[in-house]
Amino acid sequence: MSTVTRMAGVAALVMLAGVAQATVVIQSGNVPQADENILFNSSGLISEGLTVTGQTNQSGVVFNFTSDETLVTPSAGQARIEALVNPFSLLMIERADASFFETAIFNLNAASSGTVTISVLNNLGATEGGDFEVTAGGENFFTITTDAVHSIGQISISGVDLTDVRQIRIGGAALPSDEPIPEPATYLFVGLGLLAVAATARRRKRP
Repeated sequence: MSTVTRMAGVAALVMLAGVAQATVVIQSGNVPQADENILFNSSGLISEGLTVTGQTNQSGVVFNFTSDETLVTPSAGQARIEALVNPFSLLMIERADASFFETAIFNLNAASSGTVTISVLNNLGATEGGDFEVTAGGENFFTITTDAVHSIGQISISGVDLTDVRQIRIGGAALPSDEPIPEPATYLFVGLGLLAVAATARRRKRP
């Protein structure tokens, strides 16, 4: 096997291995990223309903925050989302234009101690997540990060009763281009293409 063919094969395997190991990471704690604060109550945003809206403070990208309870975004105090009447136990976060973003940080102000389930729908159509313990009235920060292959389509927070969700920050919403991230099949075809080119070059060198 020629050096070119071996290099092409290794490149294909490396790309496929990267896809297999890629993941969305959800961790407890406030781990700052290159992110923007979410602001509420600006002109054109929805401040009450099953879905309320906020926008990133620099790029102005609008996000939907949806529950099965009527939500409000109080104009006084820290920027936050809470229910109009009772605590709420479901919140879904996604871009209003149904595109993707890369990181998220939020603080769950739980009404009682318990278990919260955080699920992330990624750009490849897979859902990843887990269960986490939270304490009543405390700081329950969570940080969600992605790698070069994955991005976030939707975040779902459910389980424990929440008084409010605050200090929401989003990263990677204002990308230079919102072109979709290549799927694993794309990497496979690139690798196979490299192998084909190398094999063709080898045949041409034969006497």
